[in-house]
Amino acid sequence: MLGIFSAALFAQDEGNKPEKDTKLKPNSWAVSLNGGSSQYYGDIATNVYFYPWFPEGGELSYSVFGTVEKHFSPYYGLRLRGGYASYTSSSEGKMSLETNLYDIYLENKVSITNLLFPDNYQKKWSAYALLGYGGPFFRTKLYNDNDSLVGTMGYSEDGETKLNRETAGAISIGLGFRIKLSQHLALSAEAGIENLNMDLLDAEKHALSELDKYGHTTIGVVYTFGKNDRQVPMEYNPQPAEDLEMQDKLDSLGQALKELNDKVDGVDEKVEQLAERWNGPDSDNDGISDSYDKEPNTEPGAIVNHRGESVAACCDKIDEMVAKSKGQDVATGATANSGVAYESVYFALNSTYITPENMKRLAEVAHIMQKNKDVKFKIVGSACKISSDSYNKNLSKRRAEAVKKVLMDNYNIDESRLVIEFVGEEKPLAEEPLYINRRADLYMIK
Repeated sequence: MLGIFSAALFAQDEGNKPEKDTKLKPNSWAVSLNGGSSQYYGDIATNVYFYPWFPEGGELSYSVFGTVEKHFSPYYGLRLRGGYASYTSSSEGKMSLETNLYDIYLENKVSITNLLFPDNYQKKWSAYALLGYGGPFFRTKLYNDNDSLVGTMGYSEDGETKLNRETAGAISIGLGFRIKLSQHLALSAEAGIENLNMDLLDAEKHALSELDKYGHTTIGVVYTFGKNDRQVPMEYNPQPAEDLEMQDKLDSLGQALKELNDKVDGVDEKVEQLAERWNGPDSDNDGISDSYDKEPNTEPGAIVNHRGESVAACCDKIDEMVAKSKGQDVATGATANSGVAYESVYFALNSTYITPENMKRLAEVAHIMQKNKDVKFKIVGSACKISSDSYNKNLSKRRAEAVKKVLMDNYNIDESRLVIEFVGEEKPLAEEPLYINRRADLYMIK
């Protein structure tokens, strides 16, 4: 028994120590109430152990006790036990005794199941061993076979007057079994023997006899205190706190994924609705369905923006640019090959996406190129100074290629009329703000 208790004291490792967080700390305080048979082992005793003894008078040997216990780990706990026992016994009809006692014991409690199966968490049952010290406070009357009183303890010599109860020290050992019914309730079955340090529990001392003992066999109910409903009580080997924390994270992630999936489903539905509208009738054949076309009656072949609006409103500017391309406004320096950018397409940080507003600018350039077949454009990509030089060089190239692709795919501009250059962060237009340098400039060339 001492070996088992020593192992239990050192079995708790760092990983299984309960966290201070009350959400994860298992409940560890419990009370119990037990009742059953009581049996005396000594000089005046029957051979029927661990069962009630019924003398001719019909009295029952019984024991009741209550406990308060605290588990410090899944393996080890302490409990305080106090109870009452009343029993009768006889020595083959020659002598008999009547004893009643109160007792109290402080007991070490070791979980046998958790020691044998430490990785089996959240058990519903528990087997345990008990080892403690305490003692009884008792009164005894001893009779001979003629029912004459021959000895007392805690009574006057005639047995009529109650005196102070006698006391004794005792070592208690026991075994128990519990099965959990709910988060706070359990049933228990227990058997134990209390080994006294005296031979006077039966009011008679025999020089060659063993010290007296008494025992109990009981069943009872256990109630565990605590607010934690996520964990089994400490006695049933709760899941380690870090495992619960990981489970919480997985549960949260699962909930987030579910919410994301719900949103994706909603987006899919909206995309389908948009697709139905986008793929609807197009009265003026400008590539914009009537559901989105702000001008559903534009002339065939007219250049429109993403909302189906004709860029005719920009014709004055376009005509001005065409005039410049023909060298009619040399004073502005806007002749072909002059190095003056006609349009600039601006980008977000680390992006090559062309916004609808920039699409309007490219529509104007496309309009010039469609009306002037000998005109070419040079597209020069740039980037701000954020990130490395090599990365910015590649980013500026991808921006220029994105502009080129729109002109080719959307407006059927021949690739031979578009020249690509990329300068990265080497030729900033301004030191601040940086977004001015995230662009692609378009130059008219011959």
